[in-house]
Amino acid sequence: MNKMKNMLPENESCSCYKWILKWPNKIWQVVASLLIAYIVVYFLLTINGAYAPSDFGLQGVVAYQWAPLGFYKEENKAEHIGRWHSYILGSFYPVWFIDIHFLHKVSFDGKSPALP
Repeated sequence: MNKMKNMLPENESCSCYKWILKWPNKIWQVVASLLIAYIVVYFLLTINGAYAPSDFGLQGVVAYQWAPLGFYKEENKAEHIGRWHSYILGSFYPVWFIDIHFLHKVSFDGKSPALP
């Protein structure tokens, strides 16, 4: 402890040394805040999500996958034709991957899990 005090200059007018010592603590606060905001935004998007067609076969839709709000845009509702938004999907891929493997699993029976 005394060594740290000896490293600081005697003149207390320069607060840059104190700022440098506090810098790692500030970085962790910013990183934690950004991570929490990232997860909260995904949670708000997934509240209004729905299952969307992901694979098509000769008989129509083969599998449905979870799509939070904005991840999938259905262009033709009668034929279930739409497109996945790759930029949004790519930016939230880590939490979406966890979501579809643990919470909203893929449906391979050709029926949407949201439909009766």
